[in-house]
Amino acid sequence: MAASPKRCRMLAAVAIVTFIYAAMEACVAQDSSTGSLSADNSSSGSWTSSTGSEVGFVPTTTRAEVLAQEWFIVNLFDNETHLAFGVDSKLKNLTDSDIICNGMPSLQRRSAELLPNFGCPDIFTAVDASCTCLGDGYTDSDVWEFRVARRTIRSEYPTALSSADVLPVDAIRTMQVPSTLKTLEITNINMFSITLAASSFLPPTTTNLNLTNNSLTTFPTVVFNVDNLQELYIAQNDITDFNISNASFNAIKSLTAFESDQPDVAATCLTGTWQTAHNSRFCVASSTVGTPARTRRGDFSPSPVSSPSSYYLDRSAGDSINLDESSRDTAEALLEDPIIVANRINYKDVKIGKCLSRGGFGLVFVGEYKGRQVAVKRIRPDRNQDPKDVKAFIKEIALMAELHHPRIVEFVGVAWDNLRHISAVSEFMESGDLRHVLRGFKRQGNPLSWRNHKTSISLHIAEAMEYLHAHSPKVIHRDLKSKNVLLNMHLEAKLTDFGVSRTQYTVQTHAMTAGIGTSFWIAPEVLLGRDYDEQADIYSFGVVLSEIDTDDYPYWNDANRDAARGKLQEADILRQVASGTKRPQFSSTCPAGILLLAEKCLQKKPDDRPTASEIVETLQQLLRSSLLPSSSDSSPSFVSGSGWTVS
Repeated sequence: MAASPKRCRMLAAVAIVTFIYAAMEACVAQDSSTGSLSADNSSSGSWTSSTGSEVGFVPTTTRAEVLAQEWFIVNLFDNETHLAFGVDSKLKNLTDSDIICNGMPSLQRRSAELLPNFGCPDIFTAVDASCTCLGDGYTDSDVWEFRVARRTIRSEYPTALSSADVLPVDAIRTMQVPSTLKTLEITNINMFSITLAASSFLPPTTTNLNLTNNSLTTFPTVVFNVDNLQELYIAQNDITDFNISNASFNAIKSLTAFESDQPDVAATCLTGTWQTAHNSRFCVASSTVGTPARTRRGDFSPSPVSSPSSYYLDRSAGDSINLDESSRDTAEALLEDPIIVANRINYKDVKIGKCLSRGGFGLVFVGEYKGRQVAVKRIRPDRNQDPKDVKAFIKEIALMAELHHPRIVEFVGVAWDNLRHISAVSEFMESGDLRHVLRGFKRQGNPLSWRNHKTSISLHIAEAMEYLHAHSPKVIHRDLKSKNVLLNMHLEAKLTDFGVSRTQYTVQTHAMTAGIGTSFWIAPEVLLGRDYDEQADIYSFGVVLSEIDTDDYPYWNDANRDAARGKLQEADILRQVASGTKRPQFSSTCPAGILLLAEKCLQKKPDDRPTASEIVETLQQLLRSSLLPSSSDSSPSFVSGSGWTVS
């Protein structure tokens, strides 16, 4: 049965979320940085819903039941509904009576405001869960079809629905499907956030995939990792970048059916040649000729031309491994470090709430410790069995415990009951990260100004850098960007996230790598794989100044909304940054003093950049001025020339 690409019409804000067993994995970054506690992570907690009924954990007799309750609490945000199917292999120790809907497709919801619908097994009902079993259409069939829609406050949750009903959901978790399934069709789903991680969502037996009208903005080459894919429909999306590798082009040609939108008539193909398959045109990278016609799961590797990986390594690369006894002993030995021991707090005193953000390494939750609202960081569950990651996190915590400065997020303590649950507890910053704050005020029509807030925020960041670079030994942050700057309710800024930071001693005694940080903030010397020091942070600070000035992302922003945004374009930007011919954009109203400071920070040669102390002095002088000079008062030389490309 071929899925019809014309059946999708209405968009729903639904995101793909990869299901991995353990508390925390479904955490996704949210726009809001605040939220009330939704549950205690311990198995003995209880809380009261707004309806007045006290709901707590039912007595559990097995470790599997305890883990299942913990997983459900942290994987589903309050008032969030998931479409899910199957039982993860690590949760199969549950008895049959504890498996939701006997493992068949279901809607799963958790709400502290509404009573459960009693469609779940008791252990899940006890944690405010509601389950809707999808009773027909999914047994003895090689075709599964789901009709989903954006969940609204009026959505009802009966204990059963059929395959013909429209399903109100917020997210879709990875489905474990029978080997007999050949066609999976999900209509009305918005998959704008599809990434490589979504490949595990697609069943390997899928032969027909319909992604029509799903708000895709980039070509979903990830789908070619599905071994048996024969038909692909991706028309009526928002794809503007049709640059693909030769391997992807050959994969398209090998399909029996394919439908896609066409590139704009004015589109250019600078890094390859235009080629046609199934009446659709693609810019095929010329340097990838000779790649096998069909790339299968396990041997897929991106082209060095179409990926910025030629400039930096992926810190998250590498498969997880189990903690054997020797590795466990090594990690546990680190927990006996005097700094860790001195800062240990009682694990049971730390309550976990909703997830605030998710990164490549860890998850951050809002929490509570002895009546104080705190932030709690943990390792992602798909990485907490790797001894290297566990040891890296412990070392990060040890570094956090040694840093004490008003412009560094305060470290409260470290808690754990086992190696998987190591938790770094720190000060909670009410306003969230700087990027969120800048864009939020801009969208409200009341952007922050240099006179009232931006200069002081910049100064706070510089003061944090000055402290780190003056520390003994020096600390290089290596991932300075607006997402790693947090603000309190008074918009006072503090630096956070030392997961990739290194001391000067470490940098001097270990090989330099260009795999740390985020691409558009990385200094040229790091991109080129050369030795670097604290001056790499100064370059990143220059990029942050552009974020503060424009209230926007560097390079790919509202000022360049029509520009193509793919791996090829990203790699081209990084080549220009590495050569010193490209810098991020600043606004026409940016004060001349800030522009001049940014120019110095963004110099290609590290020795030409100012020190953190010099930046602090400059910003203090600007802040003391009763009126910041406007950009028209003086024009730094780089604005009108000097070889810079402004974008």
